[in-house]
Amino acid sequence: MKNLWLKGFLYLILIGLIILLAKIISIPRIEVVKVSSPESPSPIVAQLIRCESGGRNVKIVDSNGYYSYGILQIQSSTWNWWSEMAGIKGNPMIPQDAIKVANWAVANGYGPHWTCWHKLALGGD
Repeated sequence: MKNLWLKGFLYLILIGLIILLAKIISIPRIEVVKVSSPESPSPIVAQLIRCESGGRNVKIVDSNGYYSYGILQIQSSTWNWWSEMAGIKGNPMIPQDAIKVANWAVANGYGPHWTCWHKLALGGD
């Protein structure tokens, strides 16, 4: 009798663990990027600005021989691509424009494009 009771109890615990595991596995993993306004950098973009340019609005020749522009060090080809996809007009040398495009890029999965994304281990990449 005691053995039967123990088997039943263990069976109920096993079922409970299976249900709990099923709930844990089905929880979607979503990272929310909060942006207070299009011109305010998200926390991730603020980290990229510090790493990429130290907050200086500069034009420099990058390691690949092309110029990188502004506080986020965006190259012309990347700027043209992202600003067109985002529907944002502007100039990477204007910090507010660069922040708008960067907020869009990070929110849409393009963060790993920046070297500093990997240096800072942002987004778990």
